[in-house]
Amino acid sequence: MFRNCLVAIGMALSFGFYGCATIEVAKPPPPAPRQKLPIYYYVGVSELNLKETPDKGSKDKALVKLNEKVEKTEGAPGGWFLVSTDDGRSGWATSKYLELKPVTNLYVSKNGICLRAAPDGKSEEVCNLKVNDQVKILDPRPQNWVQVSVERTKAKGWIEVKNLAKSPVTFSHYRKRSGKEKAKQEAEKEAPQDKPAQAPKSSKPSAPEAL
Repeated sequence: MFRNCLVAIGMALSFGFYGCATIEVAKPPPPAPRQKLPIYYYVGVSELNLKETPDKGSKDKALVKLNEKVEKTEGAPGGWFLVSTDDGRSGWATSKYLELKPVTNLYVSKNGICLRAAPDGKSEEVCNLKVNDQVKILDPRPQNWVQVSVERTKAKGWIEVKNLAKSPVTFSHYRKRSGKEKAKQEAEKEAPQDKPAQAPKSSKPSAPEAL
């Protein structure tokens, strides 16, 4: 009886080991390739011509405007990006004209510009602007005209995009000379220069030079 039990146990164990040896563990599937996330930029100037090739002298291929969203699809040496818009326009642009975020603050680029009540050069004048007045864009996708808020006066109105710049305008200081100053400078140039008077020669012998 006891011997039969041992035989049965041995057979059960042998079948168990055999079953364990033949079980295949399912391997996990290989990880899916990581998809490349798109890279987007925003046009940082009022108008930008996209080029056919990554060269400043190449032909213009498409036109994009301030704060248009473009996707980078390729890069080239010299900071050139191949970009495309949602409607299919594409071409090469340098990275210095592209921004990671939409442009919100710009500066008036010249004097004598009027803020208008509507996007029309004949509409009512809101106020006169000064060069380098900072304005905040209220329209995220401006065309030829853009609605802005003036930081200095808090006034709101419309201005042409061509009269705005991304950074303040710098001036070189130059003072215009009067006619009298010019004549004086010309006379000084033409006047002969006096030679310095020479000291009279002494008849006494000179002292010996120190060693």
